[in-house]
Amino acid sequence: MPLPQHSSQGKYSSHFHSLGKILLILLSVKSIFLLIGIVLNFQVPFLLPTIVVMLLIFFVTLAVSMPALGIFERSLVSGSTHTNRMSITFDDGPHPLHTLRILEILKRHDAKATFFVIGSRAEKYPEVVMEIARQGHQLENHSYAHEHMGAFRFPHTVINDLEKTQKIIQELSGRTPRWFRPPFGVISPRIASAARRAGLKVCAWTYRAGDGVSWRCPKKMFQRAKGEVTSGAILMLHDSLGDSPVPPVSLEFLADLLQEIREKGLSAVTLDDLLEENSPSEAFDLDKIKIQKISC
Repeated sequence: MPLPQHSSQGKYSSHFHSLGKILLILLSVKSIFLLIGIVLNFQVPFLLPTIVVMLLIFFVTLAVSMPALGIFERSLVSGSTHTNRMSITFDDGPHPLHTLRILEILKRHDAKATFFVIGSRAEKYPEVVMEIARQGHQLENHSYAHEHMGAFRFPHTVINDLEKTQKIIQELSGRTPRWFRPPFGVISPRIASAARRAGLKVCAWTYRAGDGVSWRCPKKMFQRAKGEVTSGAILMLHDSLGDSPVPPVSLEFLADLLQEIREKGLSAVTLDDLLEENSPSEAFDLDKIKIQKISC
């Protein structure tokens, strides 16, 4: 398997980005020629059309469901391995209870994280978003509607979705997001194009904990996650299961995970700090956040 492209700021899945596009085009062209041959009654090997179509479906499914491969878009998969930093990211929030509990745990362990928030939930719980920013964590874009079929929406619909979330986060935190994580980890050419037009880069992950369901065993998940505690890693967890009162499984093992990070001599930091992209102009505007809170 080709390794992701490495830079001083992070690793991107660009090898698959180029190779994947070539393979997808070749399979698509082959499928079209086979279809034409069948229509024109050309002699075509019996199993060949079925094999090609199945390969095309398999490859498209792989490309759509695994943004870390970067087939449709170059995606961030980790930071530099030559560092003592790693990053924990949280998806699907904010939640009025669970997100605040996670913030408390992060604060106790002097850790920072990045929250990929859903725009509609940020609108619903603006005070939680502002609290995330006030505590020095990073806020990024996880779409506005978090739709299951978002990959098949019209391009202008996807763009409006992302830009609406950009505006909400900017108004609540004083900072414009730079990263986008596709809902459910599903990406398509339309989503990739919309992200670029919204000025966003796609962030995947080094390790996906799978804590977005309530029935997973916390002990087993922690054992797997601790093995991924390495320099430059980007771990993907959840701080919400929608409006469910059931907390995400990550709450059960987050404190242990942060302790493991510390014992390995690493620091849990935001994506910007992991990639060393902080700048004074992009820092959280705390005064603006206070103004927003008064106006809400």
